[in-house]
Amino acid sequence: MRTETELLPQCWEQINHMYEERRLLVAQSCGELAEFVRPEIRDSLILSIVQQLVEDSATVVREAAAHNLALLLPLFPNTEKYFKVEELMFQLISDPAGVVGDTTLKELVPVLVKWGNKLDHILRVQLSHILMFQLISDQSGIHHVDESHRACQIVDVTRMS
Repeated sequence: MRTETELLPQCWEQINHMYEERRLLVAQSCGELAEFVRPEIRDSLILSIVQQLVEDSATVVREAAAHNLALLLPLFPNTEKYFKVEELMFQLISDPAGVVGDTTLKELVPVLVKWGNKLDHILRVQLSHILMFQLISDQSGIHHVDESHRACQIVDVTRMS
């Protein structure tokens, strides 16, 4: 309970701190603190914090948000927030900083597919098709990995899950 009453309010206050190190610490804390709070706090307050950090100006904070969202998902009590998380995943995978997209692909996509599999097999197939389309049509580009290679990685990840 102290996590909910003392630490999470501190995290919320640091989301817009001028120093990226503070925002990075918040991003890193979200996944780690999640198991110590009630399930309804995980998919509300903690998800809201991560959602804000996905928009951060610092690449290192967005990368940490992707990593910690992957840690957070298995702890959600149900799949009610699937489409919100999927939207965040698309935003992260299309991030202009290649490291954010790579972290999303390697860590978040497999967890999201596995978590979404609770809904239905069709979501996994739909997700892989949407991801491929998004990457092919994305004009912001991921500069250090060509899009066809990334699309093949996505197909592999969704097949393994």
